[in-house]
Amino acid sequence: MRGSQAGIGACTGGRFGDRPEPGSSLSDTFCMNSTARAIPRTALLLGWAGVLPFAATALASIVGPEPLASFAGKALLGYGAVILGFMSGVQWGIAMFVGYQGAGARSGDAGSDERRVAAPVDRGRLAISVVPALVGFGALLIPSGTFALGVLIAGFAGLLAYDLATVRAGRAPAWYGSLRVQLTSAVIAILGVAMVTAVIAA
Repeated sequence: MRGSQAGIGACTGGRFGDRPEPGSSLSDTFCMNSTARAIPRTALLLGWAGVLPFAATALASIVGPEPLASFAGKALLGYGAVILGFMSGVQWGIAMFVGYQGAGARSGDAGSDERRVAAPVDRGRLAISVVPALVGFGALLIPSGTFALGVLIAGFAGLLAYDLATVRAGRAPAWYGSLRVQLTSAVIAILGVAMVTAVIAA
């Protein structure tokens, strides 16, 4: 037991997509997996800070007096659309990074920047990456605030599924998937409460 703890304590981490080398010890494998899944504190704090505007605007739209409630409801929709657009940028960046990294990786040579930029880009991933932004924009065009909230919920749920698929494909670190599950679950719950409240009040 003491030896295993020492091995785990010596974890130094690694890049996302890394896999244990053949013949690696159990402690080395555990070390890599646990390190990869540990969410960096800065990412965790900033991520949850980003959830606060959802909670604040949803609460104000439910219990606030008019015209604050109406303004908060619009702010909630707007912020949701902004975050979907932000997440589109994250996926776009992942698609570009993997293409940039791949030129040298496939040839087994670090190569020059020109060779790396020349790597084929996954057009499908680039196309999919803009979908959350379009969903958010579409939600803002919907006259019914209740239906718009439903569209945002669907957008965040679909984005989470794609984020997790990105992690499983080794294109993003394991901790990113854990963080996305936490944040998206909270956001969907908040939007869901706001939507149900709006339906009841209608």
